[in-house]
Amino acid sequence: MSTNMRVRDRSVKIIQYGCQMIIGYYANYMSKTTNTSLSSMRRTASNARKAFWLLKWLNHIIEVKKLIEKKSLLLSDKFDTIQQSFWVLYFFYENQVFFARLKLFGFDENKIDYAVNFTWLCGDIACFAGDLTRLIDNYLKRINLNKQITEKVESNIPSIKYTSEFTKELSDNVDNALDDIRQELTALEKDVFPLQISFGIAIFELGVSLHYMGIYRLILGKDISEGHVGLMGVISSSLIIYEGYMKARIGSENTVRALKSSQTQREA
Repeated sequence: MSTNMRVRDRSVKIIQYGCQMIIGYYANYMSKTTNTSLSSMRRTASNARKAFWLLKWLNHIIEVKKLIEKKSLLLSDKFDTIQQSFWVLYFFYENQVFFARLKLFGFDENKIDYAVNFTWLCGDIACFAGDLTRLIDNYLKRINLNKQITEKVESNIPSIKYTSEFTKELSDNVDNALDDIRQELTALEKDVFPLQISFGIAIFELGVSLHYMGIYRLILGKDISEGHVGLMGVISSSLIIYEGYMKARIGSENTVRALKSSQTQREA
């Protein structure tokens, strides 16, 4: 899991936004030296993350290409394409910010800042919409499958006692259909928690980008606390690390099952 770039990036992000959260909530209770140290640590973590992102926009160009070639009609895939497209621009601008902080190539961070925040927000909105769409789609599919199960169970075709070979055959077909539906339903139910985690990440990520684009100020008349922004960043990053752990564990379990299956086949 430690080799996953997204997990490593979010590990550093916890430091970055953790410092912001502490400063936002407790700056008045800490010494000037402590505040300065936390601000410096936050800036260093931010620069470290930007170093991770060098040329990352090229990866997202590849993702956009894959999604376009997929020619999917799913709404969630369309949102994914929009998200990846904005992330191409976002990381391209973030590379410029990194160079500006290194005082290279004459870039001015203040001039780039709006483009960074705008593309960041648009990407997060598309991500939020895509994850919400997947969650709703999963829910509607489960509702439909449960309805199919109820209809088949309540049908007049007997499933235990048979009056003829014909009704026995029909009942066997119904039972087989029920097994298929239940298997599909089980698979969808297993997807619910990962989808909820992804949606939770999208909510908190969006909460942060809304702040930096000034949307809270526009709606509420003032910015929210830096502590709240830092807390959202810490929560989203922690969820991403947990998501990475879940995927690594599932991948490990699948590998073990595949090895056991292969061993069984060789023994047979």
